[in-house]
Amino acid sequence: MVATTRGTFVRLYTSREIQLSEFLRRHITLPLEQRRLLWENENTESITEQIEEAFRAKNFLHLGQILVCDRSTADDITRSLWDGQGRMSVLSLALQAACIRFTEFPELDNTDIKRICKWETYVCNDIDMLDESQKDRLAKFPEQYDGRVPMILYNHKDDREAMKDIMNGYHPIRCFQAMSGKYDCEKCNQAFVKKDFMVHIEKEHEYKNDRYEKTTSKLYKMMDHVYGWVRTNFPEKKDVQLLAEYITTNVDITEVVCLDESECRRKMAALNTTGLQMEDFALIRCDIISTLPKARCESMAKIWDDVYGTTMRCDPKGYNGKKVSFGKNIMQAALRLYIKDITNRDGIYDQFKS
Repeated sequence: MVATTRGTFVRLYTSREIQLSEFLRRHITLPLEQRRLLWENENTESITEQIEEAFRAKNFLHLGQILVCDRSTADDITRSLWDGQGRMSVLSLALQAACIRFTEFPELDNTDIKRICKWETYVCNDIDMLDESQKDRLAKFPEQYDGRVPMILYNHKDDREAMKDIMNGYHPIRCFQAMSGKYDCEKCNQAFVKKDFMVHIEKEHEYKNDRYEKTTSKLYKMMDHVYGWVRTNFPEKKDVQLLAEYITTNVDITEVVCLDESECRRKMAALNTTGLQMEDFALIRCDIISTLPKARCESMAKIWDDVYGTTMRCDPKGYNGKKVSFGKNIMQAALRLYIKDITNRDGIYDQFKS
C-alpha cells in the first residue's frame, strides 16, 4: 500500500509471507504501548490444535498476520512486535517443550544433540553470542541476564523474568508427573497424593512451586500446558522430532512491517483478530500511553497492565457483561488517578467516560 504526497510515492508498510523460523531467529521486543500477554489455556489450545491438525494432515499452516515496527539501522537492529505476541509465545514455547521432551528420551547421540541445539536457536541465544546493539538493549532492562537470552523480550517485568527462567532450566510440572495423570513421580517411580507429590518434587527435584504465587505472568502455565500437549500427543522420540521440524519448516505467517510506530498504532485494531477480545479500555491503551513523556511510559504501562490483569482474573469462566463492566469502572478510576494531565487530549478521556 502506498500514499501520495505531491506526486511522491511514500510506502507506509510492507507485507510478505515468511517462514516462522525466519521470524523467530530475530530478537524481538514488545513495545510499552502493547498490552501484556493474558492468554488462557483455551487461547493456547486454539493454536496447538491448528498445529496438530495441519501436522497430521501433512499440510502447510498459515497462522495469520503479525505486525512489526522495524526501525533498524546498520548499527542497531531494533524490531518491536505490535501484534502477534500470543501466537509467537505459544510457538516459541512449543519448540522449547520439544527440546525438553527430546532430552528425556534415553540414548541420545550426537545427531540428536545437534537437533536440539538447532531448535534452541529459534527461541534463545547465548548471551556471549549477542552483538553490541543487542547487549546495549538488554542492559536497559532491570533484570540481570546470563546464560540464555530469550528471543522475545516482553514489556512487563514478570513476563521477562518468566521467559528467562523457562529458557534457563525450568521444567514444567508434567516432566515429573506420570503420563496417567496420577501423582506418581516419573523420575523416581513413586506414588503420592497431590500434596506429598508437590513436596517431593520440590525437595528431591528442585521444582519451585512458588513461581505461581510470586508472579503475575501467564507464561509458566502456558509452558506447562504446551509441554503437556507435546508429551501426550507426540509420545515417541520420532514424533517429537517431526513436530519440531514441522514447526520450523511448514508454518508461515504474513509479516506486516511498518517503519514508524504511529502507523503500527493505526493498524492495531484491524490486525488483532486472533487473540483476546479487545474491550474499549484495551483499545485506547496505546493512544493514551503514547502521549505520555517517555519517563512515565513504563510506570503507566505497568499500572495499566496490573489493574487490567487483575480485572480479567475476576471471572475465570471468561468474558461476560459483569466483568467487562467491572473492568471498565476500574480502568476509569485508573485514568482519573494517573493521567490527569492528558485527559483532554484528542478527546480520548471524554470519549472513554461516555
